[in-house]
Amino acid sequence: MFILCECILFILIFLFDRNWLRYASILICFLYSIYTRKGYGIMFLIVLADYCLVMRENYFIGVALFMNVQALYYYQMTKNFHLFYALFFCLGYSLYLLGIVYAVMSLVNIYVAYRTRHWLLITLLLLGACDICVMIQYLWFYSLPILWFFYLFSQVYYLKMVSA
Repeated sequence: MFILCECILFILIFLFDRNWLRYASILICFLYSIYTRKGYGIMFLIVLADYCLVMRENYFIGVALFMNVQALYYYQMTKNFHLFYALFFCLGYSLYLLGIVYAVMSLVNIYVAYRTRHWLLITLLLLGACDICVMIQYLWFYSLPILWFFYLFSQVYYLKMVSA
């Protein structure tokens, strides 16, 4: 039922391009994580980050919250978080700097997942593809609706794997 709901929402997002539909798809992921009692900590941060990004256009806080998500992914793979949280002390108030540090965190996670053959690799690659689409939109003001395919599928895949 969870996957069917997300597929329907994805089609509606693609057809109608509404922010409330995007946010609803992430809320359903969060509710599913509560139902399965798996992954709800990460999903809670994702819900907050998406609220800041999608509903309020507060990019600085949204990206900072997603950096915490990347730190938690890193922790799931290595049982260590010191490397990523040390990066938070290097940040100023520049969204560009925040974006660069977030990109480094994402690349490190993809590398670690690949090297350790961790199941998070698929989630992280999908998020990376989404982030590339976001970067294109942000820098060149060109909308890429496909980013929600990558993003939503990464969240659904994560929840299905963490609850397996």
